[in-house]
Amino acid sequence: MTDACARIANDVLVMSRPELAELAEGVGGGSSTMPGKANPTLSVLVRRAALTTPQLAATLHLAAAQQVDDRADGGWHAEWATLRDLVRRTLVAASQTRDLVTGLRVDTGRMAATLAAAGEAVLAEQRSMAAAAGHEPAPSYLGDAGAYVDAVVARARRTEFEHHHGHEHEEER
Repeated sequence: MTDACARIANDVLVMSRPELAELAEGVGGGSSTMPGKANPTLSVLVRRAALTTPQLAATLHLAAAQQVDDRADGGWHAEWATLRDLVRRTLVAASQTRDLVTGLRVDTGRMAATLAAAGEAVLAEQRSMAAAAGHEPAPSYLGDAGAYVDAVVARARRTEFEHHHGHEHEEER
């Protein structure tokens, strides 16, 4: 779970760098040295959770694997505190990721400019793979990506509507 949250946070961290400036957190932490700068604090916190939870999961695995019989000899004693920390960090990361995604600001103009500046290099991999396979690049390089994105956006809008308006219209669906 924290890995999935970190994937989002990593993208925000990279795409919010000043040299890209395609994304920005809705509410960022201020900078102590640069007034007006908004640091991507939620993304950093989510990434921190993702970097620390694998070790907690490893401790749980090791403690369970080392249990020899029904007499506890330290294994389950190690599990409880570790499980508590793992669950807490995962829940907090999920909550922070929701806040991050909900408040995310997307600069579509900047994204379009970045894409335009890349020019033909954007499709270089497609062309080289097609050449290696001995054929022309497929005209629908992105395949079903558009349909998947549309479905995800529609589901997110439905979920947000239900969140704000309750389920009073359930029977209408």
